[in-house]
Amino acid sequence: MQSWNLSGPPSAFKATNTPIPCTGNMAGCTPYTTVGGLAQPPAQCVTAAQAPYAGNAQLQALALASLTDFGCYVQNGAILTPPAYGTLGNAYRNIFRGPNYYNVDLSVGKIWTFKERYIAQFRLEFFNLFNRADFVQVPATTDPSKGSKGNFGCSCTTPDSSSLNPNPVLGSGGPRHIQFGFKLMF
Repeated sequence: MQSWNLSGPPSAFKATNTPIPCTGNMAGCTPYTTVGGLAQPPAQCVTAAQAPYAGNAQLQALALASLTDFGCYVQNGAILTPPAYGTLGNAYRNIFRGPNYYNVDLSVGKIWTFKERYIAQFRLEFFNLFNRADFVQVPATTDPSKGSKGNFGCSCTTPDSSSLNPNPVLGSGGPRHIQFGFKLMF
């Protein structure tokens, strides 16, 4: 995966339960309009794609070719475009932030002692007490060059059911779980 160019604030790209919409030739994207058989990327994408290479006509032409072959993402005033062929983009790793993670677990226990020799313990445990849906961070493996089918910008699953890193442990973002425990010690 190659880094792309970002124009605008990274905070404009918000991870949601759907991929960030794109325009271009990538799978699942809105296709470019064509004029005379030639693809016409949106003007804001063309400007953003050529801006990092101001003063270098050859790199601006390569940026336009890259934009025409792939596409761009536009959201809340920020634009993500592929870099010119043969160059690297300015969008570094972990530039985008995902949704916050809030998880409240609660455990209540009671111990009874009988004749100093026998002990009974009762436990009641709640995982995700408030039953809040917490979604995974956008994986670093998400590739913008795969379009909407690549789920770029999508926080689509909870941590306990993510196909990228399954973690079926209680209290890891899934629905509320209640667990009872009773132990006798002698």
